[in-house]
Amino acid sequence: MNQSSDKKYYLMKVIDVGQKAPVYPKNITYAISSIVPWTLSEKKTKKGWLGTLNNSSEYALGEFGSFESAFGEIPVNFSDRKDMTVTDPDTGRDIIVYQYYDPRDVWNVTDWLNSGNYIVGIETGEYTIQDVVDILLREAKNENIILEGNIEEEIEQCLEDRKCLYFE
Repeated sequence: MNQSSDKKYYLMKVIDVGQKAPVYPKNITYAISSIVPWTLSEKKTKKGWLGTLNNSSEYALGEFGSFESAFGEIPVNFSDRKDMTVTDPDTGRDIIVYQYYDPRDVWNVTDWLNSGNYIVGIETGEYTIQDVVDILLREAKNENIILEGNIEEEIEQCLEDRKCLYFE
């Protein structure tokens, strides 16, 4: 997507801050646009907080000389893209805004431990809790999942309660 060098691109970050907002990273979207972002008080700004409206807090992250430069500032995990059309308030023309989000699923550690995968050997001492933490993190990464919560504490609680399906 090589764009002409005189065109400017603006990177924005939108964070869902509502009470029922999803957990990180599902609560964040990055957007690249060719129009300068506006604050809620209708001032153009290239960098800084834009305001919070409808449970979304928006930030301008800077002006860039190319689309690629703006895209390079987005964290690597925010790889899935949705395009939307907005109207430029200065010209009245429709423009495309490129929105990037993190496609990974977020699981609570307890839910993941009870999802039906098994590790044999933790109760016999074959594996330490740290071994199991490492196994869980590898599995989560392979499955494109982010685990939410304290993994060590959840494993210890599962073993103590003997209610966790994760261990045979």
